[in-house]
Amino acid sequence: MVHYGVYANAAYGWKGRLFSRFRLHRSDVTAIPASLRAFKSTVDVVYVSSKAKKGSPMYFIAKDRERKTIVLTIRGTLSLEDCFTDLDVELEGFEKEEKGGIKEWFGMGGKYLAHGGMLEGAKSISIQARRRISALLAVHTDYTLVITGHSLGAGVASILGSLWSSTFPSLLVFAYGVPCIAPLSCMPTTSENVVSVVNTGDPFATMSVGHLEDVVKGLTWLAERREVREEVIEAISRGGKGGNHVTERVIKEIREVMNSEKYYPPGRVYEIREMEGGRVEMWKVGQERWKEMVLQYNMLDIPKHVPFLYEDLLKRLSPCDVTKER
Repeated sequence: MVHYGVYANAAYGWKGRLFSRFRLHRSDVTAIPASLRAFKSTVDVVYVSSKAKKGSPMYFIAKDRERKTIVLTIRGTLSLEDCFTDLDVELEGFEKEEKGGIKEWFGMGGKYLAHGGMLEGAKSISIQARRRISALLAVHTDYTLVITGHSLGAGVASILGSLWSSTFPSLLVFAYGVPCIAPLSCMPTTSENVVSVVNTGDPFATMSVGHLEDVVKGLTWLAERREVREEVIEAISRGGKGGNHVTERVIKEIREVMNSEKYYPPGRVYEIREMEGGRVEMWKVGQERWKEMVLQYNMLDIPKHVPFLYEDLLKRLSPCDVTKER
């Protein structure tokens, strides 16, 4: 988990190196290997894709000799084209890839559903990279496939892991700062081959359009009922059990109208946090954690989403500070 966080950060290429390390490179072709120098001579970057397009994120492929893995790393949002991919939030259905092709359908009750823009990105990378990865695995028969990424790249990696779950049965996906990408009861949300890491307070990894719609519905319901607002204000000022009873009843009524379809982070989800004193802890959480959006003063703390912060937190994490759940 810690190891592949370095890859996810490296995918941001020369712009990422300039922003996080203040190192200037001519291109991603030189910047990406430089970001992987921590692995000394055990990693070979074998392919770097061209500029990202709408529905087709930038990615690179590397051979990790120490871990005996072929690593497909997908970059997160760094261009206007990536932003258009992010904004294509309509839910789309798909099926697993079979014999090099991708079956797809658009029913809303199926087993495989995902964020439309990220699904398009996963299908695009599948078409571009599948043969190259198959060839590498054919030569290195004792290697396995790992797909990783941060932010948009994490979402696309998770969906691609579902598309390829039959083609490459032993593959693993490590998703850092992953957005909420699919409904609760379908792939890739239920995928066992995906491990997601979410920093506490990361705004892009804790909400979807459905969460925002619910906030609007709740506020609209309350704005249209003056008598309810006055009752709540009086109950809060009065305090005591009677006041609590009123606020609990109103909250229950508001939740009844907050029924938008929400997306959730995929796979097995771990939350990571820097505690007081600089100690880093991580624990497993259930996806119900994202059932409602928590309104708080620091909910738009964008620096908590940046890729090099995830790499730094993971490097500072001690195995004894990882718990199964909390």
